Amino acid sequence: MHGASRMNQTRLALILCASVAAFMVWSYSDWATTPTPAPTPEPCPKCPKPIECQTCQQCPKPQECPVCKPQEQCPKPKECPVASPVEQCPLGHEPINFEPPQPNSLTGPRPTPLKKLQKSLVTIPAGNAGKENVDKLVRKFGLENFQFILFHYDMSDWSNVTWYKDVISIRVPGRMKWWYMKRFITPQMAEMYEYVFAIDEDSDPESIDIPAFMNILRTHKIHIAQPAVTTGYSHQFTAVVKHDDPTVVGRFTDFVECGPFAVVSSEAWAGCVWDFIQEDCASGWGLDLYWHQYCKYKLGFDKTAIIDKYPQIHRSFRTAHANDANKPKYDPGAELNAYHSRFSFLKQTEMKQLGLVKMP
Repeated sequence: MHGASRMNQTRLALILCASVAAFMVWSYSDWATTPTPAPTPEPCPKCPKPIECQTCQQCPKPQECPVCKPQEQCPKPKECPVASPVEQCPLGHEPINFEPPQPNSLTGPRPTPLKKLQKSLVTIPAGNAGKENVDKLVRKFGLENFQFILFHYDMSDWSNVTWYKDVISIRVPGRMKWWYMKRFITPQMAEMYEYVFAIDEDSDPESIDIPAFMNILRTHKIHIAQPAVTTGYSHQFTAVVKHDDPTVVGRFTDFVECGPFAVVSSEAWAGCVWDFIQEDCASGWGLDLYWHQYCKYKLGFDKTAIIDKYPQIHRSFRTAHANDANKPKYDPGAELNAYHSRFSFLKQTEMKQLGLVKMP
């Protein structure tokens, strides 16, 4: 019995020795065929995903890596915060830039201007008293080539006007035209358009050929203009009254009145006129005594004109009068004195003719 037990122990020992030997052979074989791991490369300082990006020149996920591919070939511009220039991205967007604007900057933080539209902008203060004439103005200019913004200074209802859904409306009761213009027609907005019109609701453009009027502005590169004033409200400035000379279409002058119908090129608006308008401007008194001189001083723009060939009728509904219940009290004399004080270094308008605007 003892002999059988000793035999079993010997057999077990042999089995264990064979198992250990087999394990050693397998371990050596596995170790011998496993390559020595390469040292971990330094993370790429440019790529946001260095583990997935072996080299910046061959980034496997360019849509997630904003610097590994040329920016002008950005495949996913909406996801790429640095795609530039925007025009070369198929789905271009405005580059992200939260830097504060430079002092005295007219463009603010926007790094690139908005795309220029093939339209001009017409702004009109609009209340219930002038609804019929505003309707006439919008139909006269047309929605195809002009964008309209109505500044509602009262609580009148315009929902029954057929074209109302196609225009922009801003309602701040109790304000006047130039208060709206300073706050809502920013340089960035103006740059999208060819011209900016500031028209009162009591201006009747019945005798104005709009396409011909625009052609005159473009041909002569006029920056500030108005139609001459004809029948209607007796005007205090004789310089803007219509001249009857069939050989010319208008006059270059050093004075254009800021109402009831003024038009400014987008370059002049963004470059000098917007900056020129006072923050508390309401009546506009004093504005037109210096804006020609200021644009000439700041930008060298000297093309200011009164167009006689296509005059306007000033109906004068008196909607901007100080006694109107819908309007706040204002002091036009104080506004005038403020302009005199701010621009004392400029020569005030002499309301003189500088030349003739001839047929295009």
